[in-house]
Amino acid sequence: MKTTNGGITWTLSYDQGIYYNPFTYVFFTSPDTGYVTDYGGYVYKTTDCGVSWNAQYTGYGYPYDQISFSGSDTGYIHCIINGSILKTVDAGNTWSIINYFNGPNPVNFFFTDGNTGYSPGFYGLIYKTIDGANNWTLLTTGTTDDLSSVCFPALNRGYAVGNLNGGHLRVARTNNSGATWENWSFPSLFGRSGSVYFSDTITGYLTFEDVIYKTPDGGINWYYSIGLGPYGYFNSVYFTSTNTGYAVGSSGIILKTNDAGSTWVQAPNLTSLGLYSVNFPDFNTGYAVGGGGGSGIILKTVDAGTTWTVITTFMTSPLSSVYFPDINTGYAVGINNSNGVVFTTTNGGSTWTTSWVAISTKLSSVWATDANAAYVVGDNGTIFKTVNGGSSWNTLYSGTYNNLNSVCFTDLNTGYVVGEHGTILATTDGGTTFVPGNSLTPGTFQIYPNPAREIITIELLKSNNNFDGSIYIYGITGQELIRQKMQGSKAEINISSLPGGIYFVKYVSPKYTEIGKFVKE
Repeated sequence: MKTTNGGITWTLSYDQGIYYNPFTYVFFTSPDTGYVTDYGGYVYKTTDCGVSWNAQYTGYGYPYDQISFSGSDTGYIHCIINGSILKTVDAGNTWSIINYFNGPNPVNFFFTDGNTGYSPGFYGLIYKTIDGANNWTLLTTGTTDDLSSVCFPALNRGYAVGNLNGGHLRVARTNNSGATWENWSFPSLFGRSGSVYFSDTITGYLTFEDVIYKTPDGGINWYYSIGLGPYGYFNSVYFTSTNTGYAVGSSGIILKTNDAGSTWVQAPNLTSLGLYSVNFPDFNTGYAVGGGGGSGIILKTVDAGTTWTVITTFMTSPLSSVYFPDINTGYAVGINNSNGVVFTTTNGGSTWTTSWVAISTKLSSVWATDANAAYVVGDNGTIFKTVNGGSSWNTLYSGTYNNLNSVCFTDLNTGYVVGEHGTILATTDGGTTFVPGNSLTPGTFQIYPNPAREIITIELLKSNNNFDGSIYIYGITGQELIRQKMQGSKAEINISSLPGGIYFVKYVSPKYTEIGKFVKE
């Protein structure tokens, strides 16, 4: 299928492969030249924008599930059966097996130049090559726990919440801008985590099923604040000051506290639809969005939650997230049939326009750093960005196909995204690149001090740590910068020659491999 109007309409370009093999993947190296793989060893090429296609047999009758090019001539194909990687250097005229992929089947390949490529896979696995797909190394390994929400009350301090495989609450905390994370699980809290918000660096609130919990000590302990009973649930919580906060949930419920969660007062109910997100651009002005059954709704308050009014209903678009960077400019995301939709307003919600439609993609969360710049995340690793107030949106490369659930920025350039299977992504350049966060599983080594200026210490934490290994330090582009042998449980590494920034540390031994990060000041 082909579109020339941004996906609004599609026309049939080519409808029958060799022996009726199903098509599997498409990749274009220019507006005119593109390639499609099939399940029987063929590659189809067009040089006229899809008007005509020529079938080329690769010489191997394998089912191919991925194709990617690093330039106009050099491309790669992956076989789903045996993991073989085929390469062409003559724009697809000939193909040859160069290697066998050494990880689980990848979701796709993405090359930044002729040698450097990335292959995200399931459960947070990300592999990287720096030699044109001849060799692949595991860049980072995520946990299998789903993360539902992220909040950074300060530049360096952040929190993410989610669920263990069994449904128990998991809370993760970073004190160094996501370089490392510590985490706790709470077996007594079983269910679905929703939203987390911290009014300062240690005082936070969490919606968990039908209860709001509060932590006074940076997420180590959580205490009951209020509950709805077995027939309701909370979805979102937001604080405008240390004491004043709001929570929204099922059946249009809106609660407010003026005493840091000691007591909550319910606002008059204006809708039976569930509310999924609440946001305040200032102390008095706030918005809540939601929907259900194919209908969407937006509520607004201008008197700090004393009264609320329904300002907009979207008949076919339930809304999941809302964010206002100022009292006039707002963004909301939802779903229309199976398509994700972004709505924008420039007059405080009086009118809304459809800004973007993401075909067959659920959108989960939106965050705006100012009136013009905003980010939207969703299923299959989707991240969109606008720099012109929603007039146009660009797709950002996330490096994962895991569903993304929440996005948060601490300034114009620094942001974080969390999602299923423990996915944590960080950017320090406004989304140009997203770096995978460190695993949330208990680490096998510790890096300190972090941040550091001259010397870092790598200390093994496993009980059996008396075996040899090697330490590798990489820049954010994947370039190996330092390599050092490690004997025993500790090693000191001089990093004084490195420029300031974020670096990866990889420990490799005969028994296990671990990856961490540190910040060089």
